Amino acid sequence: MRFSGRYLALALILLLPGILLTAPQYDTHAQETETCQALVAEAFTALTTICAQPARNEGCVALGPVAVTGEETSQTVAAGERFALETLRAIEAAPLDIRAGTWGVVALGEGAGLPVNTREQVTLWLFGGAELVDSRTEEQRHAPPAATCYGTVVTDTLNMRAFPSTNGTVLGTLSRGDRIIITGRLADTSWWRIDYPDPAQAAWLFSGYVRTDCQIVEIPVVQRDAPGLSTEDWYRDPFQVAALRTQPLSASCIDAPPPGLLLQPPDTGRSRITLNGVSFELTSSLYAQADAGQELLLQAIEGAIVLTPPDGSTLEIPAGSQLRFPLSPDGMTVSGPPLKLEPLNLDELRALPLERLPHPLEALPRPVIEIPVEESTLSGDLVPGDPLTFYIDQRAGVMHEITLDSDAFPVLSILAPDAEVVRPLINQGHLSFSYWPTSDQPHLFRLEAGSARRGSYTLRTSTRDIRLCRPGGNSQSRTLPGGEDHAGNIWFGREGEVVRLAVAGDVSTSAANIPNWRLRIAEMFLENATLPPVEFDLLEGHNADAITWEVPRTGYYWIEVWTVAGGTTTVTSQCP
Repeated sequence: MRFSGRYLALALILLLPGILLTAPQYDTHAQETETCQALVAEAFTALTTICAQPARNEGCVALGPVAVTGEETSQTVAAGERFALETLRAIEAAPLDIRAGTWGVVALGEGAGLPVNTREQVTLWLFGGAELVDSRTEEQRHAPPAATCYGTVVTDTLNMRAFPSTNGTVLGTLSRGDRIIITGRLADTSWWRIDYPDPAQAAWLFSGYVRTDCQIVEIPVVQRDAPGLSTEDWYRDPFQVAALRTQPLSASCIDAPPPGLLLQPPDTGRSRITLNGVSFELTSSLYAQADAGQELLLQAIEGAIVLTPPDGSTLEIPAGSQLRFPLSPDGMTVSGPPLKLEPLNLDELRALPLERLPHPLEALPRPVIEIPVEESTLSGDLVPGDPLTFYIDQRAGVMHEITLDSDAFPVLSILAPDAEVVRPLINQGHLSFSYWPTSDQPHLFRLEAGSARRGSYTLRTSTRDIRLCRPGGNSQSRTLPGGEDHAGNIWFGREGEVVRLAVAGDVSTSAANIPNWRLRIAEMFLENATLPPVEFDLLEGHNADAITWEVPRTGYYWIEVWTVAGGTTTVTSQCP
């Protein structure tokens, strides 16, 4: 078939717009990738050259723009410029904009409560699309730093005392070469007040056996009866108490880290930082992101991270894991307990310049493949006026999840060790929540119908064991490796009641008078557990033994037994 020149020209006119539109699209994508890589390379190089090791409580812009806000003014800081943190209220790194060729990256030297006369500081790198807001109180802003300088013990053994006198109570001992933080001195410089793990307790050292790293005049004079420093006293450096707010990544660039804050502590010292209401004694590197009204994400990228949320509990993020907290609508503070512990998401973190940190990290830790938990299920009928009591075996440091489905609109409450209502069941009969126990002591729950009708329930937990408590006794058996495991039960006793506790099983030992079992009884309520645990050694006696015991105080008790040899052991007890 032959085309005339007129038809050929018409065909070219019809095809030309598609050709013109297609070619620039490819070129634009390639150009954006090249621009992104150039921005990232420039910023990362600047972090280790012009912005390497900013001074204490100083910021340096590796790549701009970066906006800084003081009490009355705001300004934009360009790449390569440095600024003091003391008078600032907020620092905002501009989000990645490939078309404009801009991306805010800033390095901060955070004092973090470390002694003021040292060069030690926490390294903070803020990546574009993130804002850091100073959340210190006015009192903290205007108070002098708590930690003044380091000291080194120069004698073989040195007592820490509760009062600056050789008659003061000994709190502990230090050895030659131990490093301490000095927070005050007597007027005659005969004694140093030092940092002590219990902030309510003053601790003193005789100054003659301590070599200081600073001039004596730099150490504040305190009275002999001066108390220890409070927790608030340690949070006086700029941005040491801060709120992080991040935006979603605004451009597709696999070479750029997501908006967030990278933190790395020095090798020594106790670095203290509070982020969105969660406090850390920072001992390893951490990456944080915080989407206002959504979640605070904390990622342990080096070692384990120990933290304290606003409720005062102590939690740990194992290396290779990440933890999420719900955030308030304004993003300034966490609004509840942690949501979920999960394996580290390496895809979000591969772009971090970890090898450029002051203490380089060669690689990200291997993600925790699976959080070490097991699942247990309990189901049955829920009758109005007949609440169920159950308890959950648990392990400290492991996130526990509870899922409850029921058509009886029940209410779930914690009875011990922390007596508080968890929450009523909502969302059409489905409830799911997480909690993180700080000890191995089991939690006791009550489940009761919230309506006048009978219903069914199914309860699932991510724990080793879940058991119903029934009045009049409850037998459980478990195979125990000798000396390595224990079986236990919750038991409710009334003051003055004499009870018989029995163990039985196929355990035996070859030597006479060697106990087969050891029985331990302890109060369950942690805060009120003033009674010391009671322990008994039980002999064979036809593969069974028992003791009688008088209940010293009405309440819940945890009864556990473990074997000296191996075998199957049955513990019999009762609960309400």
